[in-house]
This record gives sequence, structure tokens and C-alpha cells, in this order.
Amino acid sequence: MKNIVFATSNKDKVRDIKEMPAGKNVDVYSLKDIGFDEDVEETGTTFTENAVIKAKAVADYILKNKPEYKDTIVLADDSGLEIDYYDKAPGIYSHRWLGERTYPQAMQDVINDMKDVPDEKRTCRFVCSMAAIVLPDEVITSLEIKSNTEITLEYTKIVEPNKDVDKPAKTGCSSSVFGCGILSLLLCSIVIPFARKKENKTANNMTNI
Repeated sequence: MKNIVFATSNKDKVRDIKEMPAGKNVDVYSLKDIGFDEDVEETGTTFTENAVIKAKAVADYILKNKPEYKDTIVLADDSGLEIDYYDKAPGIYSHRWLGERTYPQAMQDVINDMKDVPDEKRTCRFVCSMAAIVLPDEVITSLEIKSNTEITLEYTKIVEPNKDVDKPAKTGCSSSVFGCGILSLLLCSIVIPFARKKENKTANNMTNI
């Protein structure tokens, strides 16, 4: 099984992948682990394009500067909130939209702004895209998942074992825990099959020798 370089500095994402069953037999490295500190400009117009841009930047860095990681899978994700009442904003600009606010503060602003909006116009979704580059072949694949929900009238706090998670009632639109869960699903969907395909290819080559 190939090891993974995750193009993130988010410790929660790295931890969640390490803890999931599919991640227990692989080593997962963060950007800090490989010494990557470049500011990647996300110039894409979609979540998938931005995920691919980040993955390519890290893959290029590894191939040029870190040969010890050249036989890994590079993962990158991009995610955000689409609110239909705002013409799907903030979308790919979700991080900028937050600004200095916390997520609960930002969502409370949305709830206040939409207090008179009818239920049928309160739809929104959390979008998460992941790109994977299999090194050293530089094979690129990507996947996007959307979770449709709605903006509610109040903000609640959900308490889970060992975790206090703030998120809007009835929606997980941008919960970090929910986002990491999607990342885990994406990992199973695109990384594990590629790693197994690579292993099978290697085994076949050995058989033909």
C-alpha cells in the first residue's frame, strides 16, 4: 500500500484519515512533515480545479525536492458552503468569506440575514472535492461529493463523546467533523483503489520477469 502525503496543515484531517480503517496500514504525512510551506494560489473556478492545483503543487515539490516521498499518493481537498439564496455563494470563496469570524459567528450572520426567507429558499449544500496524484507516475484522479441540506432558524450545539461540535440545527453544512467524514469517504473511493491497482501492476510485472 502506498503512503499518503495530504496537502493540508489541518491536524484534524490528518488524524481522521489515520484513524479510519483504510488508513491504519499507511503512513499519512502533512505539509509540515515534508517541509512544504509555499503559498499555493488557488486560481480554479471550481472546488475540483482548486484541489487539483494544490495536489499538483505539492507533487511537483516532492519530485523536485523530496525524493524520499516520490512513491506516495498526494491528496488535496477543497471544500465550502453553497447557499442557494446567495446564488451558491460563498462557494469556492468560503474561506475568504469567513474572514476573522468563527464558523458559528458566520452562520449566525447568515441565519439573521435569512430570517424572513421561506423554507423552500433556504437550501444549501456542503461541497467537498478531493484530487489524488499517484507518484511517481503522476496519474491524477478526482471526486466530488455534495451534501444537500438547509439553513435553519437557530444555531445549536451538538455534544459528541470527547468532542463539542457547533453547527446549525439539522445541517452539517460546514462542520469540520462532517468535512473530515467526507474526506474519509473520498479516500476510500479514490485512493485505496489506485493503491491496489498499483500493487497489482507491480505483482504482474514480477510474474512476467
